[in-house]
Amino acid sequence: MHLRRTSWLLLLLVAPLLAKAGSVLIFPVNPRIAGDEKAVAVWIENQGSAPLRIQARVQAWEQGDEGEVLAPQTSVAGSPSMMQILPGKRQMLRLIRVQPTPAGAEQAYRVLIDELDAGPAAPQANGVRLQMRYSVPLFVQGHGLGQADTRGDAVAKGLRWRLQRDKGSSYLVVRNEGAVSARLSAVGLLNPDGTKTDIAAGLLGYVHPRRQMRWKLPGAPAGSEGQTLSARINDDHAPTSIAPSPMQEE
Repeated sequence: MHLRRTSWLLLLLVAPLLAKAGSVLIFPVNPRIAGDEKAVAVWIENQGSAPLRIQARVQAWEQGDEGEVLAPQTSVAGSPSMMQILPGKRQMLRLIRVQPTPAGAEQAYRVLIDELDAGPAAPQANGVRLQMRYSVPLFVQGHGLGQADTRGDAVAKGLRWRLQRDKGSSYLVVRNEGAVSARLSAVGLLNPDGTKTDIAAGLLGYVHPRRQMRWKLPGAPAGSEGQTLSARINDDHAPTSIAPSPMQEE
């Protein structure tokens, strides 16, 4: 899948199995370390005609009132952290649980994969500049959580949604009271008359456990009474209905 190139950051969020940008192919792009696993592999493939220099780092990924924040951490390590990949070759990046994850809990990280270039902008032997950055979500689960807990129907049980009016704009607010993060795509409001108001054809975003996220809507939905929120959750191909909050609107 080809994704739009940005100058510094490319968020690889939408492809369930692999993502490609330029000459780099990364798969899978939604890695997960289950509660009974110690590590997971991510493959980086060079589909170009020149060698690639790659740096990999893992950062904690938090959601809060200020939005999404990345921070240094020591619980998960990526090995090797530096690599050179020849044209037509691939390299395995192992993401390793270094510190135990609390039982029944899930922790979120971002794997930052930087494509480095020692071109004209960095003439010194040890000089490098960032050519491209890829950001891959990583979820690490504690004991008691596994693949079955990530299914859309299981995750949907902990989700609640409502519409919010704020300073003349309309927002969709989704809260996750479950133990596993929710990746929401193909999101829409199903109206009582059978019509559908599309919110996001592709990826809308993630909601971490015990967190709440909101997204600005392009227009003002005509009330929420009797509406149902439908979305593809995590790796499910079929949409799942999400229950509304007791008080849908503010």
